[in-house]
Order: sequence, then C-alpha cells, then structure tokens
Amino acid sequence: MLKSLFISVYLTLLVVTTSQSLYHLFLSFSAFWLLVLLANGVMLGFFARLFLFPTARTGRLIILHITQWGLGLAIVMSHNTIVPAILYGVGLPIIGSSLYIFWYSHLDRQSNELLVSGKTLPDFELITIEGQKVEVNQWLPGQKLILFYRGNWCPLCMAQIDEIALQYQQLNAMGFHIVLVSPQPHKFTVKLAAKYDVPFYFMQDEAGNTAKQLGIYAQQGTPKGMELLGYESDTVLPTVLATDKNNKIIFVDLTDNYRIRPEPKVFIEMIREHQQAMND
Repeated sequence: MLKSLFISVYLTLLVVTTSQSLYHLFLSFSAFWLLVLLANGVMLGFFARLFLFPTARTGRLIILHITQWGLGLAIVMSHNTIVPAILYGVGLPIIGSSLYIFWYSHLDRQSNELLVSGKTLPDFELITIEGQKVEVNQWLPGQKLILFYRGNWCPLCMAQIDEIALQYQQLNAMGFHIVLVSPQPHKFTVKLAAKYDVPFYFMQDEAGNTAKQLGIYAQQGTPKGMELLGYESDTVLPTVLATDKNNKIIFVDLTDNYRIRPEPKVFIEMIREHQQAMND
C-alpha cells in the first residue's frame, strides 16, 4: 500500500513542482527556481522517457541519483530561508529520488521454491483471449516461454513484450509457444492482443489466482489511482519462465527490480544450450 501511494504522490509532486518552478521563472529569473526546475525535471524527464520511448530496462540509476543529491544540496545552499530550501532541496530531489531508486524499484519477493530451474511447473488455470478457462499445460502442451507482466499501464512490460515479439521467429523455430499472462481486466488484454500480428497466447490470470499459486502475486502493486482507469489494485511480479516439452523449467528470471528485465538473448541462449544438451 505504501509503495502504491508513494509512486502516485511522487509523480504528482514532480509535475506540480516543475510547473511551479516554470511559473516563477516566467515571472522573473531566479537561480533558486532554475535549480528546482533542473532537480525535478531530471526525474520527470526520466519518467516521460519511459512512457514516450519504452524500454525494458534502465540500469540502477546510480549516476542519476548522484545528480539529484548534487542539485538538492545546491538548492539548499542557494536559498537563505530554511523551510523552502529544505522543502525543495531535500524533499523531492534527495528523499524522493532515494526512495524511488532504493526502495520503490525493488520488488518484495519472497523465496520461491516452486519456480526453480529443473523443477516441473505445476499446471494452472488461465483465461484465453476468447474467454475460455483452460489448464495451460494440458491445453497447450510442449515448450513454452511464459511472461507474467503487470499490465498495459506498465511501459517496461510493454517494451519487454515488444522485444519478445521481435524475437518471435527465432523462438518459433526453436519450437516454443509464447504465453503472455497478466491479472489485468480482460478488456485490456484483448486491446493489447490487437496490437500484435504474431501468434502469441494472450491470457488473463483472473483475480491473480495463478500468481498466488506460483508465489509471484503483488498485492497493491498497481500505482494508486489506476483503479479509476479500470485496473485492479493488485498485480503480478514481473517473471519470465521457459519450460521444455515435459513442463520442466529450463529458465527462470525472478527480477528483484521492476526496472531490470532479462534481455531476450539471455533466455534464448539458455534455451539453446538446453536443447543442445538434450540432443547430445
């Protein structure tokens, strides 16, 4: 709940403070408000880039964090009144960015004994794009690459799906079905499926039951306020699985940071090595 509230409040404050600094600079130039604009504009620009030019990974933003600290301290030193200096120099640039980078971005994963390479992935129920409930391993036998994504609202998830789509021919040639799973409402899954001209299996995990079964459920994982757009407040922890024809897990990525997803070449290489080992 705290993380859900934090990201929504943080983004709102970035927009408000950036707008405020632009307003003051429009009225008259001030070194203080210029520093406030730069400090908040850096992070606001980071988020804008995620939505305008989606990427599946960003790194851990250490350089950006150092920049935020530097700008925050410069703001404090540029104002002779303590309250505005602390409010604008320490609040968002230092505390806000630190919480985002070192707390919010990290996923609260527990140890997972089910999703381990070499173990058999248990069967689970999902809903197809046509609205049919199926037991996935029975309904879709054979090798599978399964991506659990948070929803259409997450730009990193959308970028990750785009990357997999670009590698579809290679994965298909290796004999893999590609299954994309989200607990988001069915209408959003249908909308996403319409964007792609590749035979992916777009599935809904109703009420997050499969995510709960597999230990990758994210309670209150959706930014607060997304409910107004029709999304659920709960979601799933981003997860990538690959299974062989016997439903044995041959690759698993349980990222501990929502901004860092595995590149397709990583699991493609792992799959290739497994297939070569099986053929030897």
